[in-house]
Amino acid sequence: MHTEGSLSSAWRRLVVFVASGLAVAAAHAAPELTKAADAKATSDARSLAGVRAALQERNPGTRIDSVQFAPIDGLYEVVMGKNVAYMDATGRYALFGNIWDMQTRRDLTADRKAVLERVDLSVLEQAWSIRHVKGKGSRTVYVFADPQCGYCRQLEQTLAGMDDLTVVTFALPILGPESKRLVSAIACAADPAAAWSAWMLKGEQPPAAPATACDLGPSQAVEKLAKGLGITGTPTLVTADGRKKAGAMSAPQLAAWLAEPPIGAVKADGGGVVTTASTPKTAPR
Repeated sequence: MHTEGSLSSAWRRLVVFVASGLAVAAAHAAPELTKAADAKATSDARSLAGVRAALQERNPGTRIDSVQFAPIDGLYEVVMGKNVAYMDATGRYALFGNIWDMQTRRDLTADRKAVLERVDLSVLEQAWSIRHVKGKGSRTVYVFADPQCGYCRQLEQTLAGMDDLTVVTFALPILGPESKRLVSAIACAADPAAAWSAWMLKGEQPPAAPATACDLGPSQAVEKLAKGLGITGTPTLVTADGRKKAGAMSAPQLAAWLAEPPIGAVKADGGGVVTTASTPKTAPR
């Protein structure tokens, strides 16, 4: 005769037995899953290498930087410098344009280009700059600005009214000799940050730069830095994760842009790689 206690004990033994069996099965399955994933990664790498070789053979004068699976089956994303194209495996057919994900309403090509154009912040941190910290300064924006640029002054007013923001400014004199004179004078001022703000916000001329005893090398190097980053206009802004955007923005626009998720690669549903990035665009209807 089975009592309530004996039945309870039997159920406990059964549960332990089943749990043990599942644990053993999972332990055996894990290496197999890892092995399968490794095999697929190796196969994908070989496939992409073969496609890249075929594309390079068909286009010997073109520098191909990378080849990845595109979001559309049968197409490959081919990166050539800052250009992104989509080709078949033979390289005979190519699509130049943007691919949209109509479900998420994102421009995947624009996202990919944003990743390719991401700025290396270590380069910025080593360059001469003017720094202003608003409040706690937990958010950071890097700004390339010309002292004679009207849109830069407009942006400076916007930045002055924002809180919890660190503004790192690179004075970039691209508008002629007067811009160069102003940058030199500001760089040589006792307090370059105060001199920059006084000029940009109030139009107060900085003290004239001394003929000697002022090293202008670091400030002049900003022009070389901007050229290396492909920055040809002002203002140009860079976020703490390397996203880049040209033009002035309102305070709400700038706050929203700074709050966007960092750009980076994510796995697509069908394998391969797509990316998430800044500034989502509205898909065509």
